[in-house]
Amino acid sequence: MTVTGVPLEEKYRGDAARLLARAFDGDPTMCAAIPDPDRRHRVHTAMFSLLISTVGAFGVVETTPGLGAVAIWTGPGHRPGFAASVRAMRFLPDLAMSMRPSDLGALASLTRGSWGREKALVRGPHWTLAVLGVEPSKQRFGLGAVLVRAGLTRADCDGHPVFTETSTEENQEFYRKFGFDIVEYVPAQDAPLNVPIWRMLYTPQV
Repeated sequence: MTVTGVPLEEKYRGDAARLLARAFDGDPTMCAAIPDPDRRHRVHTAMFSLLISTVGAFGVVETTPGLGAVAIWTGPGHRPGFAASVRAMRFLPDLAMSMRPSDLGALASLTRGSWGREKALVRGPHWTLAVLGVEPSKQRFGLGAVLVRAGLTRADCDGHPVFTETSTEENQEFYRKFGFDIVEYVPAQDAPLNVPIWRMLYTPQV
């Protein structure tokens, strides 16, 4: 049976946030920003709950059958509005309670830096693969690839490029297999938290 990506149902948003928290437990940037694993897990869960709820109102959140992987996309024509703001307000208290002021400052700085570089590197409308995570016990079975292909098919149909970034050598090699090119590499010594960054762009096949 062919596995395909499907829209994430609202009733599974909490499960999806917890899946992403597990998937990103060893993310180099988050490990550097929040070294304590228990606190990092709480921050991750609250952060992904907020992101899924917000993007769900204006972007694309997809999973595989059985909730093995989750991808969060934003793209051309998708902008946060009133509905997204209302949804976000429900999760802000949990996020604030799980974070220390130093956590908030570090994450805000990283986010501003990423958004700023994305705007500089990609002119005009484009898709962004903001998050891709696979349940740790289900990694290496191609579930992440299913969701990447689904997003790139959308990009090919509407003719817009796709931006993403990663902080691991393994992930940048994974994305290159799908046609992403490195548009900016920031070595560890020049990057926030001493974690390297690969910023990548996919050109639609039209």
